[in-house]
Amino acid sequence: MCAGAQTNQTQVRKNVVDRYAAKVNDRAITVGEILDIVEPQQQELQRISSSEAEYYENLDRLFKSILNDLIEKELIIEDYKNAGGALPDRYVNEEIKRIIHSSYGGNEALFERMLTERRMTRAEYMQTIREKIIVGMMTSDRVTRRARVTPKQIRNAYDENIEEFAVPEGIKFSAIMLNRGTTEEEQQVKLEEAENILKKLKDGADFAQIAKTASEGANAEQGGDFPWIELESLSEIFLEELKMVSTGEISGIINSEDALYIIKVEGRREAGYLTFEEVRERINEVLLMEEQQRLHDQWISQLKKTNYVKTY
Repeated sequence: MCAGAQTNQTQVRKNVVDRYAAKVNDRAITVGEILDIVEPQQQELQRISSSEAEYYENLDRLFKSILNDLIEKELIIEDYKNAGGALPDRYVNEEIKRIIHSSYGGNEALFERMLTERRMTRAEYMQTIREKIIVGMMTSDRVTRRARVTPKQIRNAYDENIEEFAVPEGIKFSAIMLNRGTTEEEQQVKLEEAENILKKLKDGADFAQIAKTASEGANAEQGGDFPWIELESLSEIFLEELKMVSTGEISGIINSEDALYIIKVEGRREAGYLTFEEVRERINEVLLMEEQQRLHDQWISQLKKTNYVKTY
């Protein structure tokens, strides 16, 4: 009975794997092809999913995404053939040599082991690489090279979305931090240490050098240097103290709940907007990606109209 049950399960799995997920002209895409791509990603899906229901939602989304990619690949290959394309074997072999050199240190035996683990023949692997090259070439020709963004489009995108480039009031500072200690005696010792440090700084000692040797903060090795920070994100006790400190000057001892701070204000930034020049390249990249996506969708949509596509 057990042997019969096992045979039955194997047959059921085979039926599922061999089942059609889609058909593009005469080319059938099976569930098994999709599962081969899904399987290595299942562990990551489990990690990012907070519940079993969410896991299956993510799994279903991934399955559909891969199916869509495979359909698009077949359509693009068909477009290549209709355009009279025929990729010589030497290009495929050169790419495989490059892969063996870059991914397997030039070791043919390791490469052959990979094929064995994937249960692929060299001819099947060559076909996979051939298809990747064709899709890359066709995408470059139909999408990448045709995508254009004009200076006027970039400027308009800046003007119409100016709020996205708002910069809040900010401050740049360096800090020397001392842990307060737990007992009254420890706290007194730490306070005296902070007072001595402050005196040295007022007498002209280098802030960064003192921070490197005396600060107990995480940024000590960087001379206590912190990146630009939004002023509104600071706690009230820091805001009150720093209001009275000009750029280039040093604060008094700031006594927080668990630490003592001495801060040097390195710079201040008024609230405003990033300039067009500062964000021009960023906007260009976003618009170019959007235009490439538009051209890609338009291309695939047209291919679906001129080819037979059916999903199951």
